[in-house]
Amino acid sequence: MYKKEWDIIIVGAGIMGLASAYYIKRNNPEKTVLVIEKDRTYSQGNSGRSVAGFRDFFSTEVNMKLARSSIKFYDHIQKDLNYDIDMKYVGYLFLMSSRKFNSMYNILKKLQETTKIKILKKEDLQSLIFLNIKLDNKEKSTLSLEPIEIGVLGKNCGILDIDKLSSFYYEQCRSIGVEFIFNTEITDIGISPINRIDFPGEPFLWQKKKVTHVSSNDTEFSADLFVFTMGAWTNKLLDKVGVDSHMRPKKRYVYQISSSYIEEMLHKSYGINDESIFPFTIFPSHGIYVRPYPKNNTFWVSTSGTTSDQEVGPTFSYDSSNSIEYIDPPDDYFIYNILPILRAYMKISDVKITGKWTGYYSLNTQDKTPYIFKFLNCIVATGGSGAGLMKSDSIGRIVSSILSGRNYTVLFDNSRIKNSALGVNERNVGIETLRF
Repeated sequence: MYKKEWDIIIVGAGIMGLASAYYIKRNNPEKTVLVIEKDRTYSQGNSGRSVAGFRDFFSTEVNMKLARSSIKFYDHIQKDLNYDIDMKYVGYLFLMSSRKFNSMYNILKKLQETTKIKILKKEDLQSLIFLNIKLDNKEKSTLSLEPIEIGVLGKNCGILDIDKLSSFYYEQCRSIGVEFIFNTEITDIGISPINRIDFPGEPFLWQKKKVTHVSSNDTEFSADLFVFTMGAWTNKLLDKVGVDSHMRPKKRYVYQISSSYIEEMLHKSYGINDESIFPFTIFPSHGIYVRPYPKNNTFWVSTSGTTSDQEVGPTFSYDSSNSIEYIDPPDDYFIYNILPILRAYMKISDVKITGKWTGYYSLNTQDKTPYIFKFLNCIVATGGSGAGLMKSDSIGRIVSSILSGRNYTVLFDNSRIKNSALGVNERNVGIETLRF
């Protein structure tokens, strides 16, 4: 059995794991740090399957802080460090009915004080020639659609290249001495008493315990401290030692679509942004959105997965913890569920599916805010709820701060966050209510 000891082991090399490894090693240069990943390289799981949008558009102060600071750091990477992550401020355009807008009015009014938001009235939306402002009454009834009556534009929002952002963290990690082991799935956690008595059957209930190693097949990896950033796979490992991760994996489908009209639409901003690129657009019903992918003249289309009508049913349920795997989504789901809604709201035709993939949200069903908490000599970071990418730099800093025994973390934008607020026992984050 191969065995080696490190000071700190991180399980999971998605964007949260990479950011955590970077800040842990940077803040503790004397420590040996190892990242273990089940895939062949970094960010091949749900990070790599993200649609890679970013926004600082949340209802709670904690989520706003996590996202706002991370976005500023990503901007710093591209503009100040001259490391291209293809970050483009195309904007998030939330289209909604007056009913929805009125229900969110107080939140939006507060957001206008902290970020860049523009309200587009119905007459403003008339210039967006790709929209069907007036819905067909039969379609509206059959598809349970809300009308497009107002738009909310988040301007400090956009898209980036998740592969390039991940590469930045990975290269930074390697340059300061973080070690990586790939193609290695951790399947077990070893727990031992802190003070051994060398009696068969220990650790006993009354003994103080610690995690001593994680295992993969016949290989043990030992460390003093452990960090678990495994996204949808968190439960699969932590359930074995009775630790509740407070999240569930939730399946989602993403389709890449193209047509001659989409190609023409993509390279116009319709006055929304300065990038000459179609905005990231969220439609009023069923969480349907389109994300521009200008590199190959396509849209990525999916659903937010967090609206009430998507929280039940087999399509959005999660697979059993032992079979969280990636299968190609069926074309029929797009054709019969998503496409009719797109056609009702957008002037598109001759749409073709040119790519598709399945991903999983690491979904915190309680308050839609990440969990970062300690158990024994371990830290767990999970529950990104579809917004993990846009908060990951902040999460990595918080993980490092907790590991160092600090009570507060100073984020990149110099805002402060209380570490225990994101934990379990002293959790104080509010409930995220901006759901589309």
